[in-house]
Amino acid sequence: MTKLELCNRLLARSGVAGTAMTTTLSQTGELGLLVSLIDTAYESIQDKYNTWEFLRHTFAFNCAIGVTEYAPSVLANVANWKDNSFRCYLTTTTNEQELAQLNWDVFRDTRIIGTSRDTTGRPSEIAENPEKSLVLWPAPDDTYTITGEYYRKADTMDLDTDEPVFGSFHMSIVYNALMQYAGDSGLPTLYATAQKEYNKLIRMMQRDYLPVISLGEPLA
Repeated sequence: MTKLELCNRLLARSGVAGTAMTTTLSQTGELGLLVSLIDTAYESIQDKYNTWEFLRHTFAFNCAIGVTEYAPSVLANVANWKDNSFRCYLTTTTNEQELAQLNWDVFRDTRIIGTSRDTTGRPSEIAENPEKSLVLWPAPDDTYTITGEYYRKADTMDLDTDEPVFGSFHMSIVYNALMQYAGDSGLPTLYATAQKEYNKLIRMMQRDYLPVISLGEPLA
């Protein structure tokens, strides 16, 4: 569903008087409130987990000889880097290797210290500094390609025709917004109905869009 369709679904279920909206832009009064609630609900669902699969993206950049710190072009959209997803290759992926990811404090205390700072070669380790930039070690001795994955920040729907980044369960946004409306308006029955439907959809989203948790090997 588009943002306009989501807002009109909320309008129909909220009991707010008025005809269906033809646009979500520049709405005021109660219609403006409903549009705002849809925006808030959409952001809230995306922020519920930082590992939603629909927020997972890939990136790649070429490093420069002797340069260790990088703020990739995607950094403005990064909520979190995906742990242990980083790789490095030279020219072609036939020589691609994983980069060991270190905790920043460990990396700083063991790699960015003394003569270790001046070590050059093929990068084998990577860390995220406090600014979320990526730091390589050793310093590249060639123009390697660095690849990896990240979870992007919450998406926004700015236009009437924009759609949620998750392909299914769009009504979760409507029911989340309806919960907000009913709670603020003192409508407990409507809130309970919306909460029931929202929880059902969120469980389905958890099933489809969260990573599968693997169990370790059994102990002897």
